[in-house]
Amino acid sequence: MRDLTITNCGQNLMVNNPESGVIYHLKHQEDSLFTNIITVRHWVTKETFTSSTGVFSNLPPINHLNRYVLHLETAPTCLSEGLVIGGNSLPSPVLLGASCKNKSTSVTLPWLPGGVTSFVWKRRPVSDTNAISTTPGDMASLTYSFLSDTNYEVWAEASIGEGCVMTSPKTTVTPLLVPLAPGVAADAPLLCNASTTLLRATGSSNTAGIVRWYKDDPNSTPIQVGSKPYLLTEKLSTTTTYYVSLSHGGCESPKTAFLVEAYTGLPKPTLVGAPLGIEKAGQKTLTVAGAQAGQEYVWYTSQDDHSLVADNNTATYAANFTQTQVMYVALKNDKVGCVGEKLAIPVRIMPTYANVTEADLNITGVQTLRVKETNQANLDALSVTNRQTFWDKVYLDGLGRPIQSLSQQTSPGGADVVKAVVYDEISRTPLTHLPYTSSENLKGFKPNAITAIESFYADGAGGNRVTTSKPYALTTFEASPLNRAFAQYAPGNSWVGAGKGVTTDLWTNPDPHQASTASFDKVRLLEVNNALANAEVTVRPGELTLSTLQTKSNGQPVTHYQAEPKIVLSEGFSIADTDPAITFEIKESDQNKPAVAGFYAAGQLSRVRVTDEDGKQTEEFKNKSGQVILKRARVDAHTWAQTYYVYNDFGQLSYVLPPAAVKALDEANWDFAAVDAQLDKLWYRYYYDARGRLISKEVPGAGKVMMVYDKRDRLVLSQDANQRHLGKWSFTKYDQLNRPVMTGMYTSTQTRLALQTPWMPNWQPWIRQPRKI
Repeated sequence: MRDLTITNCGQNLMVNNPESGVIYHLKHQEDSLFTNIITVRHWVTKETFTSSTGVFSNLPPINHLNRYVLHLETAPTCLSEGLVIGGNSLPSPVLLGASCKNKSTSVTLPWLPGGVTSFVWKRRPVSDTNAISTTPGDMASLTYSFLSDTNYEVWAEASIGEGCVMTSPKTTVTPLLVPLAPGVAADAPLLCNASTTLLRATGSSNTAGIVRWYKDDPNSTPIQVGSKPYLLTEKLSTTTTYYVSLSHGGCESPKTAFLVEAYTGLPKPTLVGAPLGIEKAGQKTLTVAGAQAGQEYVWYTSQDDHSLVADNNTATYAANFTQTQVMYVALKNDKVGCVGEKLAIPVRIMPTYANVTEADLNITGVQTLRVKETNQANLDALSVTNRQTFWDKVYLDGLGRPIQSLSQQTSPGGADVVKAVVYDEISRTPLTHLPYTSSENLKGFKPNAITAIESFYADGAGGNRVTTSKPYALTTFEASPLNRAFAQYAPGNSWVGAGKGVTTDLWTNPDPHQASTASFDKVRLLEVNNALANAEVTVRPGELTLSTLQTKSNGQPVTHYQAEPKIVLSEGFSIADTDPAITFEIKESDQNKPAVAGFYAAGQLSRVRVTDEDGKQTEEFKNKSGQVILKRARVDAHTWAQTYYVYNDFGQLSYVLPPAAVKALDEANWDFAAVDAQLDKLWYRYYYDARGRLISKEVPGAGKVMMVYDKRDRLVLSQDANQRHLGKWSFTKYDQLNRPVMTGMYTSTQTRLALQTPWMPNWQPWIRQPRKI
């Protein structure tokens, strides 16, 4: 409103440069309800002072309970808006955060009243009221920090000019004790194979207060805050430092560091050598590889770490195996003791029947008589060697499985011919032993058959027979309930002994859009959009040559000529003016062909690769309906001889593209139109009617074969390209049991469709055979 000069703490007030003719009214107001917690002020006017000069003297002093309101009267009873002078007070200091013993503590003033020019902070110990310390206040921050080593009273004093001072209420600051640094314990302070561990804060007060966990940097944001004194780490593969602190009432203890030593998982060792399949008991050697510097191998008899049998730096383990056993081997960090993932190596031992007698087994036998005998009591006395009878026996174990078959005395020397069977743990027969002859326990069970087979075929065993240390064929099976054979080896040292067999690999087709997928591994998706009308042959194939107009049986000229692919008019051919209009029609060949719709997406086809003993490979791709899409044989490292099979929407085989056709399409970037003339001589094409019957087929180098059926879907007429030139059809007739009883030739120039249409209702379905008496 106007500049004022206030002196003597508000007892003297003067308006600077007062206006002439203006009356100044000064109201003295008092707030008798004031409390330290200011919410709403209750100001009551106690008296009013009037001056025409703007000078007021001997006024009550201004403080937080008293204030003045100055009005100007420029016209009678017309007062201006009031100017408030004084009446403010200092609020109580507020503690910022927690007050912790022997830590810096801060208090602040929420605000400063108007007119304050400066202020100071006052502090004194509660135990010594005379030891007052004074610190100038900061008008910008209004904050005061000090060492909280005991209980203090803190307040502020503000100056509003001319020795007038405001004093705030006192705030007592009582520091809290800082908790001791907690200890840390870990379930696993050393982590292997990128695993986790549980950290626990320990100490006398670890069950109360707030626990803060930090990772890597103690000054970073805590990764976990709460009342629970434990932390489950994430999977760690590198050594990591964690920090933990304990807080009570906002006072945080010193942080305790804890180092968790962690290492990446060690890979499985690589299998180098082990028994190929099931073998007889004895010394077996297992060999692996893969250890790097600072690593060694550990061998176990089970997945349990307590089954350790060898802890050394050797990649070979040898032992005597008497029964099937799965061995496990892993890499170990020899510095910290971390053990990697275990590799399972099954050592499969074939069962023996050394302690089994014929009385322990079930027996089935077949006796074949070669002489006439009517007395059953004499059957056992018949002689095999005298060619009076044959005896074949099969011995069954307790599960009803044949374990040995026996042809009594059928060898040239009168010995038994024995064939032994061994089973693995799930009743499969991975080994198929060659038969041998034995005179041991003649006509009875041979308990040591497996050992005897090896002796029979061993070098130096004598006799006019082959010798081998591998007298058996070997089959290795897939490790799944499907029990599919993945490798098959023929008997003999050159085959199973040399590891040369027929192997089968199973997987799915790769992603055609990945850069790493070879072009020949991208299987093309072919679709069929045939026009069924093109299946029919309506004219005789081959060009038509005319030297003159042809005539009908009635002597009239033929007016409509059709041919495929052309009509040739010989020199001298003419049409007279009196002749009727003549029509020449050229029929195009069948234009149906598959359409390329990209490639099969990854995993849409099963892929089976068979590799023979000489390393020759063939592959077969099938769709989810079990239909063969592609067969191919490897020619060299980058070339395959491929055959595609194309099906229509009903799953019927419509096209077969043999290797020559696929090669031509590859060279033409699979543009069927560019190699149309070549494909007609290379591919197979099939058409079906609405009942799914094959009505037309083409094979390379031949024309279409047309087929007509009766209402029982039996083939009754067929015609190849040569017969079509002659107007002939091959027919077949059947009896009531659908057996062919008559075949012959039928003369007709009608098309297949023309013959099929009346055939359905009129063709006699069978020939009735005459009855014989």
